[in-house]
Amino acid sequence: MKISGIFIEDKIKEKILNKHNVEADEIKQTIFSNTLVLKTKENRYMVIGHHQRYLTIIFEMYHGTAFIITAYLDLNEAQKYDLFLILGKMGKDKVISLITEKNHIYA
Repeated sequence: MKISGIFIEDKIKEKILNKHNVEADEIKQTIFSNTLVLKTKENRYMVIGHHQRYLTIIFEMYHGTAFIITAYLDLNEAQKYDLFLILGKMGKDKVISLITEKNHIYA
């Protein structure tokens, strides 16, 4: 999966900042770092990644653009280790991809 852009509505940016203390730039940097991407349902994905701190980001994909729904601080280290062990047992069909290449960002 290639993400060519990120879009965050102003009201979503404000909600994420006020409720979860996560800024839009942090979301963008996390998505374009080395992250685990899981498909949750039709057109909806979950990113677990790290830029300056661990975040979970939920977004929908349309024509290469990630439309951010929410973002929040991720699990503690022990919980994260358990999650990756579980994901490893689920198999590759559930794990969509690791994003490693840099892309263009707009928001």
